[in-house]
Amino acid sequence: MPELEASRNQVGQYSVRWLCDDTVCKWVEPSEALVMELVWSHTTIPTPHIRRKIDDDDDESLILMEYIEGRQLSECWPSLPFWSKLRIVFTLRRYICQLRRIRTPYSSIPGPPGKTPQDCTGPVYLGFRPIGPFPDYASLSRFFNKLANRAKPPINQPFDDSRPLVLTHNDLSMRNVIIGVDGTVWIIDWGWAGFYPEWFGYISSKFAAENDKAPESWWRFIPFIADPFFVQEEWMHSIGYSVSLCRTS
Repeated sequence: MPELEASRNQVGQYSVRWLCDDTVCKWVEPSEALVMELVWSHTTIPTPHIRRKIDDDDDESLILMEYIEGRQLSECWPSLPFWSKLRIVFTLRRYICQLRRIRTPYSSIPGPPGKTPQDCTGPVYLGFRPIGPFPDYASLSRFFNKLANRAKPPINQPFDDSRPLVLTHNDLSMRNVIIGVDGTVWIIDWGWAGFYPEWFGYISSKFAAENDKAPESWWRFIPFIADPFFVQEEWMHSIGYSVSLCRTS
């Protein structure tokens, strides 16, 4: 089958292959396909439609999905008028609010959705090392509180689990936002998405901006798009989380 030419690269991310004018294929973890289906069924967020899913014996899936014609936000941002940038920013904030309202049987389990609890991966986890799986929210809190207790000096403030877990993209970067030819704001690449404390979205967006060397104008909008969680961000830094650690580990 020609679609099976989609390849996996050495760092565990999956490359996308163009099949024809309107279709691409990509190897994904089953959770990524499930998240895309949740987004399609519970929100109005434009994201590529899955046209076919082929399950593999290695517990991975090959998805054939809609090709989105447009430009990455990172590419077109510098040339956009201020009011166009503002429209995109307000649109992204609205998308995040929609994600946070999704409630499914997966909502109470930290991490990517699945039949059983899944490992958590992403920039919030120190050095992108998978952690978990966690059977419940309390287990995730205990993991981070143990790190806080081992810090020097120990951190007395506990991990913030005061808000419910919400569906989080976990890599909302300018490269994962596509501006369609008609101006539609699309979100792509849900590989790190899962149910996490809502402030994880803020921290992961800041990490992406640092890693991608995003312009200062984009940095200023992140607290509005994902809400400002300065206290939680400082707590993560106090237990050893930093962009430099994640980039070099």
